[in-house]
Amino acid sequence: VSEFTRTVIANLGVPPGSIFVIPNGANPEGVQEALTERVERFREAHGLKDGQVVLLSVGHLSERKGQDIVIRALPRIVAAGYDAHYLLVGLPGRKDQLVALAAQLGISGRVHFLGAVARDELLSAYAACDIFMMTSRMTADGDFEGYGIAVIEAALHAKPAVVTRCGGLPEAVIDHVTGRVVNENDPEDAAHAVVELLEQPGLANKLGLQARQRAEQECL
Repeated sequence: VSEFTRTVIANLGVPPGSIFVIPNGANPEGVQEALTERVERFREAHGLKDGQVVLLSVGHLSERKGQDIVIRALPRIVAAGYDAHYLLVGLPGRKDQLVALAAQLGISGRVHFLGAVARDELLSAYAACDIFMMTSRMTADGDFEGYGIAVIEAALHAKPAVVTRCGGLPEAVIDHVTGRVVNENDPEDAAHAVVELLEQPGLANKLGLQARQRAEQECL
């Protein structure tokens, strides 16, 4: 699903001529339906007020997905003057550890665990967020992000993404064109990228639109 994965497979001894890269695609069905109403209903249902910044991650709550990096970045984003909230969609996995981390940092009220959701709710989450986050890491046992399909799903909603240099994930984002690529395991770098986009809403909007254009042209 990525050039990175191609390299891993080739290093295992598979003949390079037998390997073909086919990046993950995303399903555009329902993306543009009743967008404004969907966002309003979603924000109201989750107690999100006008003016509050919404960061979103979608994926199993796990060490590899690195949601803890966003939680650690959140106090820095708030200190920069933004009323930011972080929404996590996905199977619970490491939820207990992440809940404890948010409490330790004093930001429990800003971290919202939505669990696994139906497709309509997932589309609403994408539509309602300001920036999509995927701060994955390579684990000690070598597990890595093959590509990052959720990044493309967010892109179909014209959302810029902040992702880490992990596995094939940077191939889902063109740095400074469709989002930002930041250092792995670096909450400060992640926070800096988010604040940069929030300080320049015109830039964030431009990157989001370019992300959607790329997703529609290359990932359907």
